[in-house]
Order: sequence, then structure tokens, then C-alpha cells
Amino acid sequence: MHEVELWEPVTLSLALTKPAPRAFDLHERALAEDPATAVAKDELPFLAYAPDADLEAPVVYAGFGAPEDFEVLRKAGVDVRGKVALVKAQGVCRGMKSLAAERAGVSGLLVYVEPRDQGIVRPPYPLGPSTNRWAVSRGTLLKYFLRPGDPRRAKAAGVDTLPRIPALAISQDIAEVLLRELAGPAPPPDWKGLLDAPYNLGPGPARVRMTIGGKTVRASMRNVFATIPGADPQAAPVILGNHSDAWVYGAVDPSSGTAAVLEAATALARLGERGWKPSRPVVFAFFDGEEFGMLGSTRWIEERLASGDLPALAFVNVDSGVRANDLYASATPGLRGPLSEVLALVRDPASGRTLAETSGDPALPGFSSDAAPFLGFSATPVAELGFGRWYGSYHTLYDTVTWVKRFGDPGLVRTATLARVLALYAGALATPRFFPFRFGELADFAGREIREVQARFPASIGWVPQTARSLTSQMGVFEAAARAWDGRARAAGGPAKDAGRLDRLLTLALGAFGAPGDAFGRGCRLWGPSPETGCGAAALPALVEAVGRNDRATAAQEIGRLANAFSRARDQLVVANMIADGDRRPARAPGAHTGNR
Repeated sequence: MHEVELWEPVTLSLALTKPAPRAFDLHERALAEDPATAVAKDELPFLAYAPDADLEAPVVYAGFGAPEDFEVLRKAGVDVRGKVALVKAQGVCRGMKSLAAERAGVSGLLVYVEPRDQGIVRPPYPLGPSTNRWAVSRGTLLKYFLRPGDPRRAKAAGVDTLPRIPALAISQDIAEVLLRELAGPAPPPDWKGLLDAPYNLGPGPARVRMTIGGKTVRASMRNVFATIPGADPQAAPVILGNHSDAWVYGAVDPSSGTAAVLEAATALARLGERGWKPSRPVVFAFFDGEEFGMLGSTRWIEERLASGDLPALAFVNVDSGVRANDLYASATPGLRGPLSEVLALVRDPASGRTLAETSGDPALPGFSSDAAPFLGFSATPVAELGFGRWYGSYHTLYDTVTWVKRFGDPGLVRTATLARVLALYAGALATPRFFPFRFGELADFAGREIREVQARFPASIGWVPQTARSLTSQMGVFEAAARAWDGRARAAGGPAKDAGRLDRLLTLALGAFGAPGDAFGRGCRLWGPSPETGCGAAALPALVEAVGRNDRATAAQEIGRLANAFSRARDQLVVANMIADGDRRPARAPGAHTGNR
């Protein structure tokens, strides 16, 4: 348990002052069809950490509020400085919207859910699953892509994650009124939505007054853990995680994920009663404060960074279990092969086909959930699982059990399916004597991404021919050791009491790609937060950033670091392969450390 300061609203208001004065009610509406929504009058939607303000200004429409959207406005001759920008909730994360608006000179933000951006158009709740006209999507404004966690601790580390401009979350009803009152240039075709308005860019004649007053309150964060012990208590754990906090009810986010994780834990515990014992511990983690900016998971990671070890062999995260119909999986390279094998064993409840056939190839996990501190501070392998990516009641009052039963997951069949996947995946990662991480996937990923850098910036790798040749050479010897390990791991038997020794070598091999002590997002040399979206992921971020700004010295340095990382990872795999073959002569692994400078 640890103490944090959370933000709560005291006064929030919005009024149209021109052309026809009108005060808006920021509350959502109670629905007779969903008794849980009766609390609407007591639940004032807000965007956490918004600075206090009392301002009046003309309105402009700024699309998703992404950096490129403000560039579109500039080219259209729309001056956004000192204006209030109306932006859509989808697209880039809220913190990036705030940062982009701040850099553009905007004075305030209004964020609404655009019905056009929900994919397939379906009736709004309670008639269907889509966002209704009164729904307001809450969330945090922290720039957690710069550093997640308690903003006070981030500032102590030299990173200011607090927003600098005020922002309010509003409904489609309010957004439609404002959009109807905007003149100015017509929008780009893909900016026009489904509300009854022309979606002109402005500014004005619509003018609004927005007031925000908030307070910070002390709160206790409680991360909850449960463990199924492994045969080797010294082995690093496999963590299956979810978060415990929610906006209002959170039946989907996070409770549908919580239900699946608990069901998987129950299944594995019952297997344990029948004699099953994994080689390494399986830890079930329920992190607090995720919605405010990954407060609980970040604090937990921070406390473990000092040891120099990876916090886990793998972290499997389930933020929301059932958002829509199709399974969505993301995973860092190395965890994808074992996941594909599990998905081939489980059938999709709708189509009857295996999930391996219907789910597509995994992408890199993003940075907008409890996966972020694992990805951004370390080289810990991460996977994220759940059905769907978007749902109509997201962060609204209407994320209720009634919504789930009627539209989200009738009969809870997808929740049950996800629980099967989680139990099988956790078992597949924790049970074998050799941790089944596919280092060959890592080699393939790195080679592909480096070729992509060369294609985008043809001269970049050629800047430093000797270092580039070293990188190619080290990747080659790493790949040979990786393929050898993958073959041994796949042929290995069941649980073993000596898993800890080999797992230690594998964490050293993975940790070779880490950069302990570097800024958040640079904790792994192979991936980090996307500079465009904030919450998405980007491959080889330090190298791409350096070549993108034509910084040859930094690019050469990063190429050298990558070469060194592959060399050191290869050293650990060589020893692991020798041990796996029964040669226990090496007393210690060469270069035994978890990071490479």
C-alpha cells in the first residue's frame, strides 16, 4: 500500500455565451432501462488533473486534436491561439491531445465522443451498444507517455506530466450545439462526423465560457497479489495482471478482465489441487490507480528497478476482457509463438473457428495501460489480451452490468473463452522446464525493423560503416544462438526444480536490451512510446529519432549500443544452451548483468 494524491472536481461548468447564451448540464442522464444509471445526478464526469480555470473564448473544431490536426488548421488559415478547441475523444490519447493543444497555443479543450468513429454504426444505448447522446467519456490528462505513475514522483524524476491547459469532457448533445454554431472553413472530408452539424472549423461565432475548479485528495493505493508457487522458488515469475479501479462502475473496464483473470486463477488453482505444479511461480496481480495514469503498477515497477533484475519473465495484461466480438492480442516478439499455439486450441464462440484463425497477427503492446511501466522502464516481455479494442460505454456511466449482459457479452461466453486462453497461456509460459520465449522472433523483429529504418533513411546505417557491420555481425551470431535455444526450449519436458538457474540466464539475455536508468520509454532499446500518438508503440525509438533529425553521432552511438546488446544477449544464450545440453561447466554467465550502456 502507498499514498498518492488524486484529483477530484469541485466546480465544472460550461456555457455558450455567443451567439445565444446557454448553460449546459455536464451530467449524463439516468435511463429507465438500466437501474444502475440512477446515480447520474451524483456523478459529474471529469478529466483528471485539469488545471483550474475560468476563461471565455471562441471555439474551433480540431478533429482528433493530434499534432497533425493542428497543422491542418494552420494551413487552412485558422488561428487557434487563445481559442477553445473542440476535439474528438478517439485517436491519440488525451495527454497527447493536451500536449498538442498546448504547443499550438490553445487555451482550453472540450472532448466528446464522435459517433462516426465507433466503427460499425449501431443504435445507441439502451437500444444498442453504441455511445448515446448523453454519454461522457472520462479519463486522465496526465502525459503518461512521458512517464506514468504519480505526477509528484514523475516531477521528482525531472518529468512534468501534468496538463497545462484546462479541459472538459462533454456529451455529443453539447458538441452538436457547438458545431452548429461554427463558421469558418469547411472541414476536410474525413473530419465530418454523424452529428447534425456542418463541422466547420471556426473560429466562432460560437464562444464559450468554461470554469474548472479541482482539488487533490490523499488516497491509498492497494495492489493485490496472489501466487501459485513454482517448483523452483528462485525462478522468476510469470505475471497475469489486471487493474482494480474504474470510472463509475467499470463493468467492462476493468471488471470483465478481472472476471477472466480470476476464472483463470481458479482453474489453475484446481489443477494444482490435482497435482499440477509449474516450474516457475504464476503471480496474479491486480493494480490500483490505473485509470489515473498507471499509478499502482508504476510504483510497483519502480520499487523493483533498484535490484537490476527484470520484474518478471513475462507480464500478461488484461485491461478489459470484452469490448467487442473479435479477440485482439498484442505481444512483444518472443511471446507470440507460444500465444499462437494456445489460440489454436481455443475456438471463437461466434464463428466456431480457432482464435488463431480469427485474431490476426499480434502488434506491439501500447503504452496506455498497466503494460506501460513494464515496457517503458525495462525489457520485460509483455502480452495484452482481450476481445475488441473499443466499446460504446467506454469510461462512461453506462459501463454497467446491464450493458454487458445485453450487448457486450450476452451469456458471458467471451469472458469464459478469454479465461481459457489466459489459463492455457499462463500454463504454457510457466510449466516447461525451459521458459519458452522465442528469441528467434526477437531476431526476426529486430532485423525487419532495422531494414525498415534503412528503407526510410537510406543513408542512415551507412553513416558509420564499421559500426553498422558490427551490428549486422552481432545480430547474426545472436540469431544462431537464438534458433538453437528455441529448438531446445520447444523440445523440453515439464516442470523442473532447476528452472531458476536457466530463467536467470534468460532474464540476463532479455535484460541485455534494457537501458536501466534511462528515461521512461528508453528502458528497452527495441521499443518505446510512439512520438505521434503517445499511447501507441514504436520500434527502435532512439535510433529512429536520431536518424530522423539527422543526428549522426547519436545514431552511431545507438547502433553501437544495439550491437553490444545483441552480443551480450548471445553470450547468455550460449551458456543457456550449454546447460540445456547437460554441460554445467561454466560457473557463471559471462557479462552477468541486466542492462547495457
